Amino acid sequence: MTILKMQDDQDLEKLFDDAAYLQDELTALKLVISAVPHSEKPLGQESIKEMIILIDHAQTTYYSPVISRIFSEAKPVLNDIDNFNTTFSPLSEENDLKPDEIINMTIKNRTALLDKLKQMPEEDLQRTALLKGNETSIAELLNEMIGFERNKLKEIAERVLIIDAGRSAPKPPQT
Repeated sequence: MTILKMQDDQDLEKLFDDAAYLQDELTALKLVISAVPHSEKPLGQESIKEMIILIDHAQTTYYSPVISRIFSEAKPVLNDIDNFNTTFSPLSEENDLKPDEIINMTIKNRTALLDKLKQMPEEDLQRTALLKGNETSIAELLNEMIGFERNKLKEIAERVLIIDAGRSAPKPPQT
């Protein structure tokens, strides 16, 4: 595995900007979430609400703890960390929350993670760990997290567009 290297302060700033992007996207999502059937599961897929919960679950139960351990342990070997996809349950306590509450919680958790990262010396973002046998850095984990979130947010946006298109489609005349 190739370790991602931060070449300069601009690379680091871009990484933080990309991580902060989630907050902006979720804030925008709050404007439309109440107008769509957010708990509906089309064709056995995740609901919009579950996708938002999964984003927060990945951040709080996987990425943030792994980053903390890489930062705090001398030579971490992280074979005891399960991937968030295997630990996620759509029936979690968060599913009882309203979508706005989940979004606010996710934004708050992202703010805490970014605050922690911005306090780290730049060289610490290059620290590595063995994660399930693969060497990875904090910067690589952030890139992975950002990619996952962008894909989920894209799925959510596509779902909202499909729902909106279905609402605005002309109704066939009744006979």
